Amino acid sequence: MRYVYNKQAIYTGQALDLTLYDPFPVLSTEVAPPSLNDGEYARFLGDSWEVITELPEKPKRVPQSVAMSSFQLAMLEIGELDNVQPVIDALPMPDKRKAQILWDKANFVERSNPFVATLGAVMGKTEAEIDDLFILAETL
Repeated sequence: MRYVYNKQAIYTGQALDLTLYDPFPVLSTEVAPPSLNDGEYARFLGDSWEVITELPEKPKRVPQSVAMSSFQLAMLEIGELDNVQPVIDALPMPDKRKAQILWDKANFVERSNPFVATLGAVMGKTEAEIDDLFILAETL
């Protein structure tokens, strides 16, 4: 018997009776989960299960690229838009030129772009806050 769990290692309630020759789900184990009461969930720990009463929060899906206009609208919404130009102006050449071109002309902005990291650091934003900015931008 194989017991299936999801990406968060939570037992899905699905048990499969497979032969040695059947393909099996990657996220499954032969270790049987414990019996569960209402409001309890089983989380697979690699070699055993633990019973939990609250499901873990699903990880956020952070877009790796957003439209520059959406990024700028998100900056406006969080009250940081007017702080961008002073950051650009304070950069040394040629970084200043590159950042200005990106800010003025790019159609999209990548989460991994060094300018995003610089902007976030100068504005005192954490990685999680920058991720939230990209999530917000995707909705605008």
